[in-house]
Amino acid sequence: ETKPGENLLLNGTDALENANESSALSSSLEAEHRLLREMGWNEADEEYEITEDDIKEFQNRLKQ
Repeated sequence: ETKPGENLLLNGTDALENANESSALSSSLEAEHRLLREMGWNEADEEYEITEDDIKEFQNRLKQ
């Protein structure tokens, strides 16, 4: 049982910190999926070859 003001530790790390990292990772993955869909990616496609145009578009979006 923890007392007020005590941090819960999970595997030696702060549980709140882990939750924040998981949240950031989740939103990062969501952003990546959104970008891929905007670029024409279809999750049902089994294989997709990245083209030079894809790379250029990705680099241009990073610069924005």
